[in-house]
Amino acid sequence: MKLFLFSVVFVLSLPTNAGVVINAASYDIGKFHRAADQFEPYGNEHAFKGFVLPNDIESREAILIQSEPGVYSLFFHTFEQLIDGLVKLAQQIDQLNLNVHGVPGGLVMPLNETRRRSIECLPWRGLAYGEDILSFLKYYQLPSKDELDSYESLAAQNSVNRFNCLIGPKEIGEKLKATPAFKALLSNQFKLVFLSCLTGKGKIGSKLLMTLGDELLSTTGQVILSSPDLVLGDWSMGEGLGFWKYESEQQYQRDFFRYQNEKKDADIATSGTLKGVRLNDSMTPEIFIEKEIRVLKFL
Repeated sequence: MKLFLFSVVFVLSLPTNAGVVINAASYDIGKFHRAADQFEPYGNEHAFKGFVLPNDIESREAILIQSEPGVYSLFFHTFEQLIDGLVKLAQQIDQLNLNVHGVPGGLVMPLNETRRRSIECLPWRGLAYGEDILSFLKYYQLPSKDELDSYESLAAQNSVNRFNCLIGPKEIGEKLKATPAFKALLSNQFKLVFLSCLTGKGKIGSKLLMTLGDELLSTTGQVILSSPDLVLGDWSMGEGLGFWKYESEQQYQRDFFRYQNEKKDADIATSGTLKGVRLNDSMTPEIFIEKEIRVLKFL
C-alpha cells in the first residue's frame, strides 16, 4: 500500500493505457468507515473497503493511498482538495466513487480552506476531527420527520444554502470551470457515482446534475449517477450502495429505533432510484431516471 500526503511528497505513477478507479471520501466519512470496520470488519471483498481511513493517520492535507494497481483511495477535507488532488495524480480516470454526506442538490462539506475554518463548518469539523465514534453514532440516526419535510422543501429550490457548510451547483460548477485540467483526465467511459444521500432529489438535484454534465461530460459513453433517496453503505452492505426512503409511519417508527439499536443498514434497506445525466445524440446533457433497484454494485 502506497500513501501520499499531497503537500509533502507526491510520487507520480507512470501513465498507463487503462484508467484508474478513485474511491474518494471526505474526512468525516472516512472516520465513520474506520469505526464501522472496527465494529464489524469489512473484509477484503467489501464494496466500501476503499473508504476506510487508515489507522493512525491525522492530517489536514488530502491523503492518497494506492490500494492495488489502478485503484486509489483519496481522503480530503474540502472540495478544492478533492479536485486539485486528482489533478496532481495525473492519471486518466475511469471511475470516481464519491462518498460524502449529501442534501438535495448539494454536498455537506467545505468548499475550500477558508470555508473549512468558518463558523458555519464547525459541526462538520466536530465530526471530521473528533473521535471516530462521533461520526459512527451520527451516521446511525434516521432524519427526523421535520428533517424529511425540509428535504422536500430544499429539493424544490434553485440554490443550496451555503451557510450550513454545504456546497451546491454554483460552487461546484465554478470550481470545475476553473480547473479544466480535471476534465482532461476523464476517460471516454468515465463514470462519477455519488455515494451520497439525496443529491439527485427534485429540481435542485437536476440542476446539480446538469451543472456537472455541462462541466464534465464530453462523450456519450460518460455518465454521472446520483440518487434522490437516502443511501446506505456500512459494514452490512458488502455488495454495494443501499437505499432508504419513507414508505409509511409504521415503517418509519420501526426503522428509526431498530437503526439506532442494531446499527445495521441492511436491516432497514428499501428499494431506491438512480437519477443521472449523460450526453444525448445531440451532445447535450440529458437527465435520466433508472428503475428502482435494491443495491447499486458500483465497483
